[in-house]
Amino acid sequence: MDIRTYLQDDILLFDGAMGTWYARRFPHGEARCERANVTEPGDIAAIHRAYIEAGSRAIKTNTFGVNCLTFTEEETEKLLRAGYEIAAEAAGDAFVFADIGPVEPADERDPAEEYIFLADVFLALGAKHFLFESNGRDDGLHRAAAHIKSRDLEAFVLVSFAAQPDGF
Repeated sequence: MDIRTYLQDDILLFDGAMGTWYARRFPHGEARCERANVTEPGDIAAIHRAYIEAGSRAIKTNTFGVNCLTFTEEETEKLLRAGYEIAAEAAGDAFVFADIGPVEPADERDPAEEYIFLADVFLALGAKHFLFESNGRDDGLHRAAAHIKSRDLEAFVLVSFAAQPDGF
């Protein structure tokens, strides 16, 4: 079903904090749960399935903290690919969202360029739904969303913001 059709009559309930659940359920696992996409894919799939069984109609790939400022470009692509494939396999009829966490401006890379790189990896995997999650600023998000829509007019893009202590 198309997500826009679904949203006309239904509420879209997402999964929750993957990192928190992973740390609680697998306390001796990877320090960064995103690495578990490669080292412990069954654990990540089990968490996705538990959210779906609890009523989630949308699951996010376990890729919130994956970007080239945290990992090498090769690691980033590998973790994104594994995270998307795990979620897609576990999803059943739930919607899968390519989860992209905040990218702060850095000397190494413009946030828009980083977001576009991440989105292109997901687009190549067939992603249709994108969530730019928990942002504290909008640097690069407009360009990234426009890029996604230029590659796939039917893509569905959501952006969420987190309130900062300074009120933004």
